[in-house]
Amino acid sequence: MQPLSSFTFADPKVMQNPYPYYERMRAEDPVHFDEGIKTWLVTRYEDIVAAARNHEAYSDEMRVSSAIRSPYQAEVNDYIKREGYVLNDGTNTFKIDGEMHTRRRKLVTGAFNGPTVAALEARVSAVCRDKVLALLDRPQADLVRDYATPIPIMVICDALGLPLDHIDEISRGADSMVSRAGAGASREEAYRHANNIMTLQRFVRTAIDERRTRPTEDLISQIVHARIDDPTAPQLSDIETLSICVVAVAG
Repeated sequence: MQPLSSFTFADPKVMQNPYPYYERMRAEDPVHFDEGIKTWLVTRYEDIVAAARNHEAYSDEMRVSSAIRSPYQAEVNDYIKREGYVLNDGTNTFKIDGEMHTRRRKLVTGAFNGPTVAALEARVSAVCRDKVLALLDRPQADLVRDYATPIPIMVICDALGLPLDHIDEISRGADSMVSRAGAGASREEAYRHANNIMTLQRFVRTAIDERRTRPTEDLISQIVHARIDDPTAPQLSDIETLSICVVAVAG
């Protein structure tokens, strides 16, 4: 058996199928230092919760090792910016420490608190029911591909107020936000991910602009119109609003 140290997220093959690596870490070294990406990896629930709650010792800032970045990331980032879109690098959302993190959390608390999420139960049930009904007349179906996988993005889009008739385009954008970080992506794949992300941002921007003048009961409306008692920054900026809503889709 290969030693645990032979696995690293710097290896594109491990990135494509990380589950054996996860299993080995949990069993042998649950707080593991990956030499390839020079990063500590925490794999057990109790340890993750402890780290997440200890704001004095641990940072919310996200830093991605150059070892797992696409070699085309800088080029593609320039392309995204030239086209007038936003780089979701975490600094405009919650991957940041200090007062800025606290301010943003205060502004979106109403949109993502327990009672608000609980109020979505009927709509979530309706999405699940409709998806089941769509399978009934089919001779066979793959429950993971045809039911379990599409439901989360459908529920998120419905809750945010994004158009469900464009769910495939939105889903591709959400997938690309994760995939574009992979070191193994070709130049063509890197640009495809960038275009998918820009398409996702267009849908979110359109929804934000509409909710500014015609608010509804969805989460984007709550985020757009959230205010706190802060004379210098009582609401989210345009970039913060877009970034937070896009990250909510990508989940």
